[in-house]
Amino acid sequence: METVPSLPTLLQAIARDDDEATKHLDAVASLSPKAEKLAWKRKEKKMQGFVEDIGKIEDQILALVKEKMPLDDEISELREIMVKDCIHQKSDLAHLGTHIVCKFCERKLSIPRKAYNAMVEAQAEDAVDEVSE
Repeated sequence: METVPSLPTLLQAIARDDDEATKHLDAVASLSPKAEKLAWKRKEKKMQGFVEDIGKIEDQILALVKEKMPLDDEISELREIMVKDCIHQKSDLAHLGTHIVCKFCERKLSIPRKAYNAMVEAQAEDAVDEVSE
């Protein structure tokens, strides 16, 4: 049966491992020449400047979005009223053969009977003309 090491023993083992890991990390980090490290630091500083600039722009965008929200709310409220009271303007209507759809309020409307009967008669005449030809 294995015994569980005591806490001080575990802490010493972790410290040894940390020391060894630190030595390994230092060895790898020291492989690059000093000139390359300096160039890297300059690039890193430049990148941090870009990130700060982006942060400022994102703050401005957020402020604009907050300013836009009340207008979006008003538009939504007005659109709901307009959908409820839609007058089905000709520019918003789409004829889909057997029915008409209002693209604004998305209601499906029946074709007025008189117009529908005339359309069916015209299609029947076209069919007769095609057969007789």
